[in-house]
Amino acid sequence: MPHTKDHAEDPGWAEEAPRYRERWEQRGRTERWEDVEPGYKVGHELRTEYAGRPWAEVEPEFSTRWSDHHSDKPWDRFLDKAQDVWDDMMREPGASPHAGERGSHDEASGR
Repeated sequence: MPHTKDHAEDPGWAEEAPRYRERWEQRGRTERWEDVEPGYKVGHELRTEYAGRPWAEVEPEFSTRWSDHHSDKPWDRFLDKAQDVWDDMMREPGASPHAGERGSHDEASGR
């Protein structure tokens, strides 16, 4: 299914972005918000379309959408941001082997 919505057109993101930025800042990240925001935004934008499905099931679809719109930015640098939004919505932390901070232990995968 082609994705036609322009990522800049999500008015709900303007309301949610400050909350995710604060969470990101509290984690002591070293990247600039402007560099990581797209990962959070894609999780926010796709949350209603894929609601009720586990992260492990939707992550490949998120990855495909990401690649369609951000081919210059590797998904593996942003998937934890999208999953942060997804987990917040689903209350299902640790469902992806790529979840969380770089180098962190993921309970679901044992990594």
